[in-house]
Amino acid sequence: MATITISYDGRNKIAKSVVELIRSLEVFKVLETKSEEKDPSLLTKEEFFAKIERAEQQAERGEGIAMLPGEDLTHFLTRNGYAI
Repeated sequence: MATITISYDGRNKIAKSVVELIRSLEVFKVLETKSEEKDPSLLTKEEFFAKIERAEQQAERGEGIAMLPGEDLTHFLTRNGYAI
């Protein structure tokens, strides 16, 4: 017997559909485990609102960058140091 572990985002509709399809075949034994690992890309509610507030303060101080009238995105990114 072989064991396969499938890790997927439970919010992804396609991934959920694939898992349900596999279950519906009834040829596999399904062992459910829930991951206790926290996704490092997710922010807490407090962190999210702190970032929004910090961005608003930076904008009020004029620390943001803006596109020039008629400027395209490629030129804007290049002008601000992003390699395109």
